Amino acid sequence: MASKFWVLSNDDSRAPFFRANHAKNNQGSWEKTRSGWVWIGSTTKPKKVVKKKADPVVTEAPKPVKKKRGFLKKILED
Repeated sequence: MASKFWVLSNDDSRAPFFRANHAKNNQGSWEKTRSGWVWIGSTTKPKKVVKKKADPVVTEAPKPVKKKRGFLKKILED
């Protein structure tokens, strides 16, 4: 089975436009072979490196949460 990329570059009616546009965007060239047009060059664009900010350092221990006591007793008394 042919890949979608092969069909777009060889067997489609818009193949010349696809090849020209792909070569323009990806900086490479096409070579004609017996089996069809073959892409010569990089098919992927370099990814941008995103630096993550470091998490802030916690110097203090978390404060304990005060629990409400007697809440159930008030409900039962009413």
